[in-house]
Amino acid sequence: LVTTAASAVLAYELRLQKSLTSPPNVFCQDTPYNTRLRQILSTPADRGILSRKIQPSLLVGTRGRLASIAAYAVPHWNEDGLNMDDCSSHHLPTSDDGADSTPTSSSTKLLFREVMHMGSDGAEIAIDWEVPPEPITSSHDPYRSPNQRRNDVLYGPISRPVVIILHGINNDASFGYIRSLMKACTDRGWIAAGFNFRGCGGVPLKTPRGYTGSFTGDLRTVVNNVVGRMVNEHVPLFVVGNSLGANLITKYLGEEGRCGTLPPNVAGGISLGNPLQIHSGN
Repeated sequence: LVTTAASAVLAYELRLQKSLTSPPNVFCQDTPYNTRLRQILSTPADRGILSRKIQPSLLVGTRGRLASIAAYAVPHWNEDGLNMDDCSSHHLPTSDDGADSTPTSSSTKLLFREVMHMGSDGAEIAIDWEVPPEPITSSHDPYRSPNQRRNDVLYGPISRPVVIILHGINNDASFGYIRSLMKACTDRGWIAAGFNFRGCGGVPLKTPRGYTGSFTGDLRTVVNNVVGRMVNEHVPLFVVGNSLGANLITKYLGEEGRCGTLPPNVAGGISLGNPLQIHSGN
């Protein structure tokens, strides 16, 4: 009886998974540039980012609420098997801390926190960095200590792509969906930066202004600081926003693009779950 019930549940799950497996729906303005971009991202048809089928995982992926809960709740584990949310200051030193981070070789990911000071009003913003392992192509490649790699990020020069990831309202960069995005970036060799809004991530709010869905000053300062550390203008920087953070990066890109002040390193942005229209009526 148990075997029969389990088989029936599995068969139902497989049918549900198959029905939900499909390419993403893509919406964009009908411009020559976007048409060409869609063609590039849809080639080849079976492996293109916008054309390949996305298959949800069984049980969790096939149910939106469970998938959302898992994204918030599942912790991110670093290379040493430590839950990053439980790391002490020894494992997550700030930019003012002289201690090395936990990894002991260039073949491990580097995890540390930097606290940036906003020149406009003195606010403090916590940036949680995740740096991928150093590529080692031969025995002649010089060993770089964790402190050297950390200083490259804090003071430059940065020679790898950087992805700044913003969280949603009432969250911070320790949430599972942010950690998952950061890990996806560093697994591909990019540097990930988890952006904590002012007053979030354990850094106390010290200014009358809190974070909002419209104030882009903190994001602008962080982007300009990171761009200033890059080895040249050809090293790309991307911004990714979730929910309220998605609205912020969209507004920021629009403001800078309209004024012609977008740093040349900013290669693009990704808006995930953007509320789009935010006003007191809703």
